[in-house]
Amino acid sequence: MNHIGPGMRSHGSGTDLGPALGQSLDRIARVPHLLVGLDFDGTLAPFRVDPSASRATPEAAAAVRRLVQLPDTVVALVSGRALDSLAEVAEAPEGTVLVGSHGLETRLGDGTTVPIELDDTQRAALVELDQRLSTLAAGAPGAWVECKPSSVSLHTRAMEDAALAESLEKRARAAAEDLSIVGDRATGAPRVDVLGGKRVVELAVLRGDKGRALSRLRAQVRADAVFYAGDDTTDERAFRSLVPGDVGVHVGDGPTAAAHSVPGIEAVPTVLERLAGARERTRPTSP
Repeated sequence: MNHIGPGMRSHGSGTDLGPALGQSLDRIARVPHLLVGLDFDGTLAPFRVDPSASRATPEAAAAVRRLVQLPDTVVALVSGRALDSLAEVAEAPEGTVLVGSHGLETRLGDGTTVPIELDDTQRAALVELDQRLSTLAAGAPGAWVECKPSSVSLHTRAMEDAALAESLEKRARAAAEDLSIVGDRATGAPRVDVLGGKRVVELAVLRGDKGRALSRLRAQVRADAVFYAGDDTTDERAFRSLVPGDVGVHVGDGPTAAAHSVPGIEAVPTVLERLAGARERTRPTSP
């Protein structure tokens, strides 16, 4: 088994995947049942100041369609977006599994949806978090707040003042402590999970974890191996959930638990096409 640990990460350059990643893709393509997990923003789709304008690149969308058509192959888009938002921008082919809110919301390939359920205390906490972050954003041009079913996010990507953006992000992280609703067993108050991303801070009253979501999905579809690609800090939980025989690909620079890296989003279609092509040789395309 050609398993590369985080300390032996392979690096592709441009559309040249490098021998280690290419060999790993060819190997995992031969397993009987394969789960392909993909982050959306920053992996299939370039970041946009307006998240509703995000779409997968034509090349990435074509590669995803090719994989979805293969038998014994489940493709899942795993995103921090709320499920409805992910469904709108992904425009995924029929049969694609959609996982939103960092694993808390799931729409299976047959359209069955697993919703988020909050208790009264969690709903009240969500309202208060929204108020706190909205107050922060009100005095900062370019900052805005997004409400999801179990979390509230402060976005600073559109802010021109980088120092102010960093200050707002720190204050947003501190909001969980300020609210005194962090895992207090005596009062039953919910724990607030702080998720950092690229120019976004998300405060959640339920703990979303892409790694746990990927592990659950692996069991549900009875996958023999998992391929996962992502670019953000929240994708590291998914990479750490992988086991020997799986393949993780980090998109972009920076430290990662993934065994392989590619320089940017432009390389992702090449990775997916290589995987699809290798799998087609052992799993003929459905008619």
